Amino acid sequence: MAKGFAVVVLIFALAIGALLYTSHYGSQTQIPASIVFSPTLPEHIMVGQTLTGSILITNNGADAHGVVAVAQSDGISGISDQYDVKSGSSVSVPMPIVAKDVTDGKYPVSVFIQYSDNLGSHQTSSQNFTILLLPNVDFNNVRFVFDLFQPFGKSKIGKTDSTVLLFKVQSHSNKAIYEGMSARVNMSISPPGFTISPQTLPIDAIGPTGVSGDYNFTIKSNNSPPGSYNISIGLYSKSDILIAVQTVTLVITG
Repeated sequence: MAKGFAVVVLIFALAIGALLYTSHYGSQTQIPASIVFSPTLPEHIMVGQTLTGSILITNNGADAHGVVAVAQSDGISGISDQYDVKSGSSVSVPMPIVAKDVTDGKYPVSVFIQYSDNLGSHQTSSQNFTILLLPNVDFNNVRFVFDLFQPFGKSKIGKTDSTVLLFKVQSHSNKAIYEGMSARVNMSISPPGFTISPQTLPIDAIGPTGVSGDYNFTIKSNNSPPGSYNISIGLYSKSDILIAVQTVTLVITG
């Protein structure tokens, strides 16, 4: 009887131990990861360019594995490397943002997190943003007008003289047509008697890998002080964002 009772007690103790183990450790394995995130993305990006955004990921649940940040859009794409995010910790994840070869303008972007935990694979709900794509264009063949005495361009003028600054615009896109751009001229020092006209030039639409014809600014000196002056041309998108700058030096002689 005593031996049988001891066996019963042993079985009962094992059952209680198993129940306690399952209650403690088994319940732990059923706790899911709980991911929250805060993206920081660039406000604008040039077509064909790659910039880096960052995603702050916080895990308020069980350990998460293979955590990946993803950005989806018709205008950009982005995916981070994989990370493990421990329970109760936060990780700042860099995410390369690649601008697709599309028409410039505003594009909606969805950002979400993919990860796995002890319950399986998961994806968070998306956070939605807008990103501005800028045209991939640049100045081409910026020069002063040819002069018999200055065959490489009339970059020196007298106190009562004039010249012409010419340039082209070139597209580096293989697919897009860009419209609505403009070029503006600016001087850090504007001497008396010195004029540039016009101040702004509209740029015609330009197709894939296209190069425009010549655009020009006329520069005149009416007894302006002799010296060297920097003249900058800025190229602006249809959204009025500066996308390219070219600076030349003009010399006014005495």
